[in-house]
Amino acid sequence: MANIKKRLLVLSTGRKIKLTGIGIFISPDLEVGEGFTNNLFCPSGNHGDVVHTNPYKLTVSELHEVADLIIKTAVQFKDYIDEKMASKANGTG
Repeated sequence: MANIKKRLLVLSTGRKIKLTGIGIFISPDLEVGEGFTNNLFCPSGNHGDVVHTNPYKLTVSELHEVADLIIKTAVQFKDYIDEKMASKANGTG
């Protein structure tokens, strides 16, 4: 599974991609890129003390809604990749 370590996207194949930002995103149009905008929510902590940066004061329910959107978009992206790769493999894409 891919992981991000020290601004490097590390893939299970061993391939590493240097990121200029701190994360990646999938747009509603299924474009994959780096995220550069302000955080909606950011958990951070030191010595067991957890501090949350939540500039939009999102509720737990709203944060769950954002997580659901991210998951839905990621699944759509995976389905798109599978469909396109299968089409190419079958010579129909």
